[in-house]
Amino acid sequence: MDFDPDYYRDLKQAQLIGQNKRAGIWKNMQAEDQGKNKSEIKDFDGKVVEIHSGDSLTIERDNDFETVRVFLATVKAPVLQKKDTTDGAEPYAWESKETLRKMSIGKKVRVEMEYAKTTQAGLTMNFASIFMQKNDKNISVSLLEKGLLATNVMKNGENVSKYLEDLLAAEKKASNGK
Repeated sequence: MDFDPDYYRDLKQAQLIGQNKRAGIWKNMQAEDQGKNKSEIKDFDGKVVEIHSGDSLTIERDNDFETVRVFLATVKAPVLQKKDTTDGAEPYAWESKETLRKMSIGKKVRVEMEYAKTTQAGLTMNFASIFMQKNDKNISVSLLEKGLLATNVMKNGENVSKYLEDLLAAEKKASNGK
């Protein structure tokens, strides 16, 4: 029996949701199994001061006024400009960045750190779920609903946002609306 790739993706996403909720066979899953790549930065409140792309921004923390660059967890924005080509940006790359800018620049946000990745160059990328303080809306969900981001779940199941269900529902809402 052949299964299409979407079927396997749905199964993997269901597994990740179960693991995050520690449901069923994952109820005894150890915290260290889930938090291998935990960010060293604690959750914080702050103000958005810079937008780098549709999924990356810099936030000034309220408590010490230090700036922190974060990436939106478990989502991917279109690339603004591809290297080694003259084609320029992927479709909707500028719209994604501009929508994020209009939505958040200068605004107060609540940042929930999710995980971190270290690049081959040794740089640490911190990933977070970011919520507007005004209405407690997840920024990633808002952009997904507009079709300006895509969920990005790793095949090995690591580094998944605890809000995966909301992200997937928003992405499905956008794809059904097209």
